[in-house]
Amino acid sequence: MTAQRWSCLVRAFVGAAVLLCGCSAQSAGRPSSEIASAAAGPTGLVPSAATSVAWTPTTHVKPIELSDKQLAQMRLKWLDDLRAGFNLPAMTYPSLVRYVEFNEIASVLVPCLRSKGFIVAGSADGGGISTHIEPSQNEPFARAQVDCYAMYTPDPRNLLPPTTDQKKVIYEYYSQFVIPCVRSLGFSINNLPSEAVWVADPKILDGYPWGNDQVLKACPINVPPAAYLGSG
Repeated sequence: MTAQRWSCLVRAFVGAAVLLCGCSAQSAGRPSSEIASAAAGPTGLVPSAATSVAWTPTTHVKPIELSDKQLAQMRLKWLDDLRAGFNLPAMTYPSLVRYVEFNEIASVLVPCLRSKGFIVAGSADGGGISTHIEPSQNEPFARAQVDCYAMYTPDPRNLLPPTTDQKKVIYEYYSQFVIPCVRSLGFSINNLPSEAVWVADPKILDGYPWGNDQVLKACPINVPPAAYLGSG
């Protein structure tokens, strides 16, 4: 039996600023050759590109800045937590190539993991990957992911608790772009409460259709990095 696995990073803003999410499922009744063929290409994503949206916030975030030492310390802690989540023992991490944003994770992880022999596809929003592997490959695949994330680590500034202005930017993005975008594609999604109520207790969007590639591509859940980090 072949296992289907997903890996993604979503800025959640509930507790820690970043939520690492993953899951596994059994794909019974399908031959491994069919599954490998289905996973060979990206789902709505060109691996060298990242998803972008036409939206500009009203609130402007003061640039979030960290020293090189702080970035390195947070990167190491994040990688240690990722490795522990995969139940892997202590390991030496490859050197950092560069920090990446959520919407470009697939564009760097897909070629990195393929170079290690794994057939993977990028998610439609650019923020995750999917693959079909045999259970015997779970540990090697986990090690490969840690290695690739060590080379292309999500920007540690996203691990900081969000400021009030960052929360306001998220609220604007959800209410002005994501919700209308999802509805324009024929899906039902709940309205947000008032900005004051949501900023006081931020939550991920209720009813967002995570499993739909068309929505993931057209209405990505993560706020554009420049707007969230104050770099543009």
